[in-house]
Amino acid sequence: MTSKKNLSIKDLKKIYEDTLFCEDEEEGHKYENSFSINQRYPLPKLTADNINKPKHYTQGKIEPIDYINANNMSFNEGNIIKYVTRYKYKNGLEDLKKAKYYLDNIIDNYKT
Repeated sequence: MTSKKNLSIKDLKKIYEDTLFCEDEEEGHKYENSFSINQRYPLPKLTADNINKPKHYTQGKIEPIDYINANNMSFNEGNIIKYVTRYKYKNGLEDLKKAKYYLDNIIDNYKT
């Protein structure tokens, strides 16, 4: 038998479909071998919006990344903007603590 490490995704999908979708006696259903994995176990839908325009960054009039880039902000400054902007919509107090971490880093390294 071939090791699973050496099987392609297509091979694994075929094995999965052949073994799981022939018959489900408990449920009283019969499935054809061509039955799609995604029909039986649907994958979460990922859209470009989840990656490019997540809701926790699009609640205001301007996205944090646009503001950060337009103002040539440093990594620390950008993270402060990012976490303060999203805290109400994503991780609450955790995001505020992250923003504080980056602000403390700026303060600790501030040179007059």
